Formats: sequence, structure tokens, C-alpha cells
Amino acid sequence: MGDDELDIIWINGSTPSVLYPLLNEKPDGSRAEKWLDDGNMIINVADYFSWGNFETGEKVRNKDVAAANILDLTEDIIVGADDSVMKVTDTGKKFMPSLGAEVGTNRPVNIEAIAEPWAAAAIFASTKGVDDQGAGGLADPIVLHNKETDGYIAIVNQGWKNNAIDKGAACTELIKNWLVGQGLITGVKTSVEPVAKLSTIWSEIKTTR
Repeated sequence: MGDDELDIIWINGSTPSVLYPLLNEKPDGSRAEKWLDDGNMIINVADYFSWGNFETGEKVRNKDVAAANILDLTEDIIVGADDSVMKVTDTGKKFMPSLGAEVGTNRPVNIEAIAEPWAAAAIFASTKGVDDQGAGGLADPIVLHNKETDGYIAIVNQGWKNNAIDKGAACTELIKNWLVGQGLITGVKTSVEPVAKLSTIWSEIKTTR
């Protein structure tokens, strides 16, 4: 933080309490919120962003208010929609070729709940099948951008079982193809071919810093 660079935290659907205290004990000013306010990025996969975690040995639920608190948006910014089918948009086909034509999700982003200063920076798959915030619907994967703080949050396949995709490939493509393509990360080799090794991209990023 504080380095004027886009730094990334990757979360596997279980948000650590060090980023957002359990049971919404710090609804405003959590480290997760400060991270985004500093112009950085969070990539969340697998399950509902900030819903809870298992640090106590069982699942402690922050519920949907947690994402609302961190993003300063309404509680329906992410919704429960089991087995929803997302049509991959042209943006998704270009930057995340591993997605194919359709992907499933359990906890998509509600596009109509996105409000200023947030905007959809890229919609890779949605119920409408277009990269257009005005079209509404549900989306996953999607990147939201805070135009005031320059923070980003990427939701990449908040799905499981039959809805699970190769999240490593999708996240690698997000970084190598989209983030690099937008000029948000430099010094990384670009490729629009399907890729599968996230460790390689982290190595490339580290060697440039």
C-alpha cells in the first residue's frame, strides 16, 4: 500500500478476518476497504466475497452485508443464484479464452446494484452476454472499478461443483491479458491463448519490481 502501484490480493472465497473482522465488527474502515481505497485490487474466487471464513473451526458468517460494507454498495451487489448460466461476452472471449462459450456460477454480481463511484470495468460473462453495464442482469466473471479511489475488485467464478471452472487459468488470463492490456501491470509477457499456471505469472511480476 502507498506505493502508487496496483497491488493484488487473491482470496479463495474465505475472507481472512485480518482483512475484514468477523461478524462485521468493523463495518467501516476494514483493511480490505482501505486496500481498495489505496488503489489496489482484490481478486475473489470460489464463494461469496467476504461472506465469512472458517478460522474458528466452523463457518462464521458475515453474510451479504460484509461486501456492502467493504464496497459501500447495497447488500444485493452479490446475490445467491445457484446454477446460473453466464454467456461469455466478446470481452470474455478475447481476454479469458479458457471460459469457452458459457460458464456457471452460484454467487454472481448483480449488475444493476453497481452504483457510483463504482462501474463495471469489464464483464467477461453475464446472463445478457454483453459487456455493457446498462444491459443489467447478473455477471461472473466481472471486474468493478472505483473511479474515485482507482481500486478494483474482480469476481472470478464464485461457483462450485458443476459450476466450477479452472480458476487458475481464468485468473492468469485476467492478469496477463486484461490487466496488462489495460496498462495496469507492466513488465509481464502477454498472451491471449488459454493459460493454466498462475505461479508463472506471479514470478514474472516479481522480477519486474
